[in-house]
This record gives sequence, structure tokens and C-alpha cells, in this order.
Amino acid sequence: MFSHKEEKMIKSRFLTILMVLLLVLLPQACKKKEAGPEKIIAEVLNLVPAGASLLFSIDTEAAFELPQLSEAYQDFLGKMEQAMQERGMEDFFSGTGLDLKKDLKRVTNAMYNIADGDSEILLIAEMGGDYERLVNYLQGRELMEATEEYRKTRIWTPKDGSVQEEKAEDMRVAFLPAGKIIFGNLEKVKQSIDLANGSGDSIKKTQAITDNLKTVKTDALFWIVISPLPLPEGEAEAIPFMPSGLADAQALHGYFDFSNKVYTLQLNLVSSNADANKEMLDMLNGFKAILAMGASQDEPNGKILKEVLDKIDLQAAQDRVTLTLAIPEALMAELAIQAQDKAGHILQGNDSEEIEEIEE
Repeated sequence: MFSHKEEKMIKSRFLTILMVLLLVLLPQACKKKEAGPEKIIAEVLNLVPAGASLLFSIDTEAAFELPQLSEAYQDFLGKMEQAMQERGMEDFFSGTGLDLKKDLKRVTNAMYNIADGDSEILLIAEMGGDYERLVNYLQGRELMEATEEYRKTRIWTPKDGSVQEEKAEDMRVAFLPAGKIIFGNLEKVKQSIDLANGSGDSIKKTQAITDNLKTVKTDALFWIVISPLPLPEGEAEAIPFMPSGLADAQALHGYFDFSNKVYTLQLNLVSSNADANKEMLDMLNGFKAILAMGASQDEPNGKILKEVLDKIDLQAAQDRVTLTLAIPEALMAELAIQAQDKAGHILQGNDSEEIEEIEE
């Protein structure tokens, strides 16, 4: 079928392709498999006590790499260094060895009893860096003191006035293995330490949260779940423009992410009232139309706003209302410039006429 010369050429090409594939694939196959986002989230949720009604998580390591955040991060660092100098802590970064951009991996926060007005929190910061240097620095500057030891874990009390006075006596910090710092109310910190030692119930036992977490994009830069919604009984109907049938909405969840040069924000209001969901969709589309009409009369800023509005997708289903906003990186850059210009305009006091017009 093939001549000897042709067969030799085909075999040669086949072996070349095979060698290239092996060179590309073997290193990947031999590389140690890193923990995926789902596993990372599962591990941190194991330390969050049950009963929270609000839970969110920020992939700070990935967020710091965003093109639109690099300048904001440098600005934040500058302000933080200034604040440290004002407190006589100009050597904070050199003394602790911390590099926030490199060492702060993820922040996860849970809130409890929100509707009661006496909420509690538990925040978990997943860090790299040197714990011992950080602890020694804070203790040496008398910014925190060891107040007790619980299950072989030392619990510290902040002393720098960084928390509200009425809450200060109850706020604690603990340093757990595997680079996890926990901060929050004493009871929640102790419950998290219990979980680290294999006892107690984690947030995974709170069905209102876990049922919604199943449909949340937990590998996103930021995600949030609120369930039940923190509305005192009888007050949901008083919310302006809220369809009455959505007073018993079960949850709100969503995420913000950046992928393939597109920023995506999605919010889901979970409700089993399909008619109210349709009513909410009509209302949101009405707001969108009004904003688009106003944007068309405001040049050149209105052009960018209209482009953003065009990127909003609204959907209603039997069990939820979904808002999705997908903004390309280039449009986000234009939006950021416009926001900075507007902020500068306000700071310079040039918005007084606009404010008077609004008040009239």
C-alpha cells in the first residue's frame, strides 16, 4: 500500500508526535496533584461552627492578581503603612515578615444571629508566612495578650482598639495549624478550636446554608450565601418595590469572578413563589429600562453605563430570580477610570450643583 520510503516517513512522524506528547504529558502526570478549590473550601468550612446565616469567602491570592486591583492594592498598602507609622509601628512589615500579597491566601467569614441585632462573627484568614514572628511582634508591642489556653491552643485578646469598645472584651484571636488564623467572638473561636480537634458541628450541618452552597460557584474570587435572609418578621413587606410574594424568600447567594478576560457577577434570590419571581423580573427589567433611558441622555458617561446595562441578563425561574452581569476587561477599565474621575470630582467639592438638583 505504501512504499518502503513512505512507510519509513510515516513511522518517523508518528514517533516524533508520540515523543512530543510524552514530553508534554508526562511531567503533568508525575506532578503532585494540588488541592482543587472545592477541597480547599471544604477544609476551611470544617472549621466554621454550625448555625451561621451569612457565609462568604474571598480568594485574596487570586484577587491580588487582577489587573484592576494591582493599583488599588498598592494604594491600600500605602495607606496601611501610613496608619502603622501613626501608631509607631513603621517596622510592622519588616518586623513580622508579612507580605500580604503573597501570604494572605483566603478570607472566609461567617455571621450569626444577624436579624437579632446582636450578631457574632468568626473570620478565618488562611496565611503563609511566619506565625511566630507575627505573634512575637504583636505581643512585644502589647497589641494583644494571651488570656487563656483552650485545648492546647493559646487564645489571644486584641488590645489595639481595632474592635468596637462594647465588643472588645469578647473578641479573640487564635492561631491554628496549617496557616489558619481565627478571629471572632470568644464562643465562636472556641467552637472553631473544637472543630479543629474533631468535635462539634460545622457549618456543613446547617442545611439552610449547605443546600444553597451546592449551586454556588465556590471556586470564584468571591462568593456569598445568606440564608435565612436577615429580615425581622413583618418587616419584609415594608421594603420599597419588593413584590409581596417575595417576603418569604429563602436565600440570597451569588459570586464574583474573573475568567477569560471577563468579570462576572451573579446574584440569585431564592424563592418558591414563581408568580412573585416573575413580578420581580418585570420590576428589574423596568428599572433597567429607566436607567438606559437616563444613560442615553448623559454623554459621554452615559455611553459606558448603557454598555454595562446591555451586559445585564435577568432571568426568572420557578425557584429563583437570577441577575448576571458579564463585563469584558476593557469595559471594566473604562468603568474604573470613570469611577475614579467621579470620586475625584466629589472630593474636590464640584458636585454641589448635582446634589442640589437631586435634593430639589
